[in-house]
Amino acid sequence: MIHDNSQDATASKKTSKLPDDSRDSAEYAARLRHRREELRISQKKLGTLTKVSTTTIQCYESGQYPKGDHAIALARALSCSLDWLLLGDERGQPPAVEAAAACGMCSEMLRQLGTASERLHEAAKIERELRKEIGALNMENATLESQIDDLQHQLSLSANTEQERPQQKTA
Repeated sequence: MIHDNSQDATASKKTSKLPDDSRDSAEYAARLRHRREELRISQKKLGTLTKVSTTTIQCYESGQYPKGDHAIALARALSCSLDWLLLGDERGQPPAVEAAAACGMCSEMLRQLGTASERLHEAAKIERELRKEIGALNMENATLESQIDDLQHQLSLSANTEQERPQQKTA
């Protein structure tokens, strides 16, 4: 029996998960662009989040479908399902903008907290260094005070000796 491979190819095209016509591609591109703008993410930032170039993001927003891991990364970065992003399946529609904005605010707060924590750590390090420096200065101050006391004592002895000399001459 001879097997006709051309029919298999046609059948596999029909069962392809991604739409082939330009209308579906344009709808996908519009969903992608709308969701990115809704989340207030620039093309550059989305590229960074998904580890692709800004040019690639522009191609996606022009209707080119992402492949494999890139599609998954896009859906994650945009907080939506692959089904909604690529096919427009309503069941996978992303959360409301308010919820996404709240997530964005939480992310920003966590970032700021991390920054504050880093600053606090740096301040603690500086404090330790200053305490060491103050300790060294206190030791130096104590040494100088001791030297001053010694000099004052020597000066006092010298003054007493000078007072005793004229008395010895007159006697």
